[in-house]
Amino acid sequence: MDNDQLAALLPPIAPNAHKYQRGSLLVMGGSKRYVGAAVLAAQAAARTGAGYVSLAVPDGVEARAQAHLLTVPVIGLPASAAGDGQSAAFGQSASAAGSGQPPSAANSNQQLAASNGQQPSAAAGFPPQALETLIAQLKHVDAMLYGPGVLEGQGNQQLLIDCLAAADLPLVLDAGALPLLGQWLQAQRAQPEPQAQGHEPQSPPPVPPAPPASLALRPSPGSAWTVILTPHAGELAVLLRASGCADAAALAKALQAIVVLKGPETVVYHQDGQERSRSGTVGLAKAGSGDVLAGIIASLLAQGATPGQAAMAGVELHGRAGCQAMAKKSLRAMIARDIIEAIPDVLKLVEGV
Repeated sequence: MDNDQLAALLPPIAPNAHKYQRGSLLVMGGSKRYVGAAVLAAQAAARTGAGYVSLAVPDGVEARAQAHLLTVPVIGLPASAAGDGQSAAFGQSASAAGSGQPPSAANSNQQLAASNGQQPSAAAGFPPQALETLIAQLKHVDAMLYGPGVLEGQGNQQLLIDCLAAADLPLVLDAGALPLLGQWLQAQRAQPEPQAQGHEPQSPPPVPPAPPASLALRPSPGSAWTVILTPHAGELAVLLRASGCADAAALAKALQAIVVLKGPETVVYHQDGQERSRSGTVGLAKAGSGDVLAGIIASLLAQGATPGQAAMAGVELHGRAGCQAMAKKSLRAMIARDIIEAIPDVLKLVEGV
């Protein structure tokens, strides 16, 4: 991809735009152990051009996050005993935040709780309507990123379901949100297929059936392909086992979601096929690099890029910034923060500013 092609994928900036018109992004993630992941994602999003980035983290870690974020407001949510300090506010349904909830989402959540020997989330003490409360507090959200630094926990599973239900908001799912998605996919496939009247229920086949159409993350036609997944090979393997899909292309089609498969040659699977990016360096194989990529992609979504544009442009920007960071810091010494610091130079070159 040359500079002109990349520039064409970037959302234009109106000369009289105010900060909200330049895109408002809600990043949700972090934990006591991995607060830095959420910080890196938020910093990358701001550097990539979103006008207003907000970070929601579990209560008790917001001070640590805010210390690194002078231009990003941090919202601390009430802590839960589950999930290593994960937020209890990552709980109950926020169906009013959007439409097009995945089929039987509430039932799926209850099945997951029961399979873990827990009561459904209502009994676990998670406060209701957390996502709806966040969106109401921020007043204006254009896109969401969920997952950097997130650990497993029943409240976090419910927040995933709520994010999928907010079908009017483009969504990036990264890192800790991906195994949660795998649990949701398993629950969806475990639900019995509806039987036609007059037919006896048939015994389950010995081999798992092909992925049903109900695996679409946002089944409403107007909201299909508005979710972006950013797995590495290990996370993809989890999603393939959970969904019954054979490969990343099949997963993208079944979920009606864009899949950004990270690796030495990152591949973006979308509704029209796939695109390969050869930009980047092995220097990107450092902790936090994926969080930076998720922040870049989510920032472009918030600014008005289509999901396909955001994914392809985000991968290219991330790879080029990695090369810039390596040139400045060296292959061995570069870290995720160096990628963020290289984003302005890459954008100046691409946009001719």
